[in-house]
Amino acid sequence: MKLSSIRISNIRNIDIMELQLNDGTNTIAKPNRYGKTTIADSVVFALCGRLHNGSSDIDSLLPIFNQKALASVELTFNDNGNVKTFRKDYAERWITPRATTTAVLDGHDTTCYIDGLKIPKVKDYEKGVCDFFNVPDIDTLHALINPRYFSDKLSWQQRRAIIDRFISKTAPSDVFKAEPFT
Repeated sequence: MKLSSIRISNIRNIDIMELQLNDGTNTIAKPNRYGKTTIADSVVFALCGRLHNGSSDIDSLLPIFNQKALASVELTFNDNGNVKTFRKDYAERWITPRATTTAVLDGHDTTCYIDGLKIPKVKDYEKGVCDFFNVPDIDTLHALINPRYFSDKLSWQQRRAIIDRFISKTAPSDVFKAEPFT
């Protein structure tokens, strides 16, 4: 499967950007402040709900000049003609309390879509993403996207659980009996 297009709107300094990707050998070679990291963060946000580096600071994706705008990322994948689209929207929720004229932040809303259908719960969306990529959970997917996430953000218990799923169950005694690296 290949990522065939990325559509970003109202993310950091990007108003609207649509990238059509071709045979999987795409390179974004642009000067600083073009949006390369924003693109990477947008893709990982749409798939895993975090930034590329593993941070959960999703508010940092909001547009710089209008933080009340709806931020949106849509990814289209093509797996030998089987097209799948994932979209995630994020916005702050502002309210004006009675007897005031000043709006205050009341939280945020994340809305998810798979193939244009609204998925009511983020957990169900994540399950759909994991099923598409045939991985057991979002942490595993994120570790496959960014190997540093595996070592920098996951606890040793989480890393061990992922390794055990892919290899086999390893008893602590097996680890202690192993010969040291030379």
